[in-house]
Amino acid sequence: MSTSALGASEGALEHVTASFRTRIGTYTGAKVSEFQAVQIKIARARPHRLGALPDARVVDRLRSRDQASRTRSP
Repeated sequence: MSTSALGASEGALEHVTASFRTRIGTYTGAKVSEFQAVQIKIARARPHRLGALPDARVVDRLRSRDQASRTRSP
């Protein structure tokens, strides 16, 4: 996963968690952030995002090396 995709996923996760804090469930009237299923899904998403971080760094290093070799003058 590239760092731009990782950044997009981080932003999406932050946006979703922020919106869940204010949203109210129509059936129960409880905050969506208090639903157990929502908490489980967010908890499962965090390790995936953090696990992708080292991979993204490696990909970016390889890309920058490749771009540097292309731009060198012969």
